[in-house]
Amino acid sequence: RTGSNRNKSQLRLIYNFMTEQTPEEYTAFVKKEYGEGGKGFEIGGTKYAVWFDELGMQIAVGDTVRNDPKNKAFLSWEDVSGRIHQLLQQGEYLRFARHLALILRTTRSRM
Repeated sequence: RTGSNRNKSQLRLIYNFMTEQTPEEYTAFVKKEYGEGGKGFEIGGTKYAVWFDELGMQIAVGDTVRNDPKNKAFLSWEDVSGRIHQLLQQGEYLRFARHLALILRTTRSRM
């Protein structure tokens, strides 16, 4: 739900899925948008690491995806694209993006 490491990634992803395309075109866009890189999250006190590259996305518990292969998941770009599409259809991805935009606007107005 957070998009890639690029600025305004969520908005580009949302806009891309608003246009009529084939599943292959959606997937190609998502793969290009994410590129290669990684990020970390903390959810409910648990750390998660995410790495994305030409093969897809790896998600693991902890600070890195390189350790214990039993505690990580791999998603192909087709899986990632399908999940983003599903979240958008359920109103979950967009709601998160709107919430994030509100937080950013509020933060900027305080500066």
